[in-house]
Amino acid sequence: MERYIQTILHDFSSMDIETLRIQLKDYHYQDTTKNVFLRELEKVFLNFQHARDTAIVIYEGKCNGKTCPNFGKRGYRFVGNNSMRYLDLIFETEGDNILDIFNCAKFKSDKKIKKLKYKREIKISEDERNSFVPTPEYLAKLNAATTAWEEIVNTPPRLVNFKELCYWVDKHAVAYEMFEDNEPFSNPMKWSPFLLIYPELYWFKEYLLENIEEIREANSGIESIQTEEQLLKWLLRYEDIGTFAPQGLKYSFSTLSFNLMFFLA
Repeated sequence: MERYIQTILHDFSSMDIETLRIQLKDYHYQDTTKNVFLRELEKVFLNFQHARDTAIVIYEGKCNGKTCPNFGKRGYRFVGNNSMRYLDLIFETEGDNILDIFNCAKFKSDKKIKKLKYKREIKISEDERNSFVPTPEYLAKLNAATTAWEEIVNTPPRLVNFKELCYWVDKHAVAYEMFEDNEPFSNPMKWSPFLLIYPELYWFKEYLLENIEEIREANSGIESIQTEEQLLKWLLRYEDIGTFAPQGLKYSFSTLSFNLMFFLA
């Protein structure tokens, strides 16, 4: 195997995304830029690492999709050394050069691998593909979603009070209605994070508006509880408030995407 390809495969095996940023040539991969491709590859590496993989085992193989235009093209199956999760990629090469790297849906490894678990893919948003042509309608939607997102999600996170939450939800209702299907998963786009967070915060607002006085009463009442009997009465009295609360209010959450904190005021 040629030296450059060996170097890149070694970086895949060690999940060394920073070295890949230096070593991988500045071509387009999976119909997107190198930077976007590696950003999404890094998410796959993190998924492997969270599953306690310390390295990736590489198996050669080829596309086995008989109706696929890539049928017979060679590539690699990358398997987590502990989780047995895997990623199938075709490598288009020319001599010691890698021209393209992309997902393969019908990959067959030369060697049979037992106990494979979950398949992972490098996911590229439709509007981050080189072949995507932005329209004026698309740009208007993206601008509205980006403006709304940047107003509510900050790095580092900041506290958002109830009044600000209500204002943001009302202000950006028109932006949310611009997206007819309001479905962030069927066709991921740059605006998908906004489509995920808006309905969540909308229901926060609606729930709190309807129950705010009872929530304050419950919070005040729990401070005076001294016996188990009093606690049981308190739980029974305010059980419905907790039952119908949005999931995000029931459970604390922290993700790489949503740097948002919230408090009542």
